[in-house]
Amino acid sequence: MRRLLREHAVPIALAVVLLALLGPQLLCMRYVADDVPAVATYTTVDGTGALHPRWSRVAADFAGPWAGNPHIAFYRPAVSLSLALDFWLFGASPAGHALLNLALHLLSTFLVWALARRLLPDPRSAPLAAA
Repeated sequence: MRRLLREHAVPIALAVVLLALLGPQLLCMRYVADDVPAVATYTTVDGTGALHPRWSRVAADFAGPWAGNPHIAFYRPAVSLSLALDFWLFGASPAGHALLNLALHLLSTFLVWALARRLLPDPRSAPLAAA
C-alpha cells in the first residue's frame, strides 16, 4: 500500500484536491433543462411518491433507439444504465448524480494514466495522455 501511494502520490493528491474544490459546488447542483426528460424517461413514481428507476426502459435501450425516441439517431445504452443507477442510488438528488459522475471520470482518468505509464516509452508522458 505504501508503495502504491508513493508511486502514485501526485495523481492521488490531484484527485483529492479536485474533489475538495468541486465537492461543495456539486452539492448545490440542480437539474437543468435537458435533465428533465431523463428523469421522466428513466424513473417512475410509486404510490408513496418515491422515485424508482424504470429498468424496462434501460433494457429497451440496449435493443432500440435511445430513450425510446426513434428520432434520436444514436445508440447510448451505457448512458441509460448510468442514469438508472444514479436514480437507484441517489433518487432525485442531482448532487449524488454529479458526485458519482465526477468519481467515475477521475477513475477513468487514473486508468488511462496507469495504462499510458505501461505502454508509452517515456512514462513521464502519461499525465499528458490522461489529460
